[in-house]
Amino acid sequence: MGCARRRWTAALVLGTLAALVVVGIPVLHRWGSASTSPAASPAAAPSTDAAAARRLLQEIPIRGRAAKTGYRRDLYWHGWPVVAGCDMRNRILSRDLVDVIYRPKTHDCVVESGTLHDPYTGATLHFQRGNTTSTLVQIDHRYPLALSYQQGAQQWGQAKREQFAADPANLVAIEGRINQAKGASGPGSWLPPNKAYRCRYVIDFITVTSRYELSLNPGDHRAAESVLRRC
Repeated sequence: MGCARRRWTAALVLGTLAALVVVGIPVLHRWGSASTSPAASPAAAPSTDAAAARRLLQEIPIRGRAAKTGYRRDLYWHGWPVVAGCDMRNRILSRDLVDVIYRPKTHDCVVESGTLHDPYTGATLHFQRGNTTSTLVQIDHRYPLALSYQQGAQQWGQAKREQFAADPANLVAIEGRINQAKGASGPGSWLPPNKAYRCRYVIDFITVTSRYELSLNPGDHRAAESVLRRC
């Protein structure tokens, strides 16, 4: 299974990098996260990462939210894209869950079950694919799609919006309930309940914001600055 995972990870890297180059977006240096995998220990981020995020934050423009008029989710996507034969939702589940069991004959793509150590809450969840159980674990956009539309993405072309929506650096598997609670909030109105993860969350949020040249509203900027001061 380890070899298979390395093969699809390598394929995803190539596909993601190619798409980023096509739409002219600066490439994130590590696949899967703007920094470290969310499945890693939720301890406070290294100070060097926080220092870099603080520098990025000073360069991000501060603007009030634009009107949400015209926003539709299909401006960003029509379902999870397939990369090298496997859809992005299953790739993120495979990345973020442990003890993963795959559906037979899917080339280690379709995740049937696994364990999620949810970085947002600190809870441990058992994922089991099914009509009534799959939603227990959902994929969150660290920088929400609707918020991005109000902070700059309204001016993007379709290709860049689709890349943003499917960029592994902006995606993380979390508990479905907490994903619904977060909604389209930025750090000014929502932060992970797991306080030990807030540094990592804000660092990744700011990295994505900077790389996609989005803006922050004043409340999100103040909250990010406050969290980063304590990292």
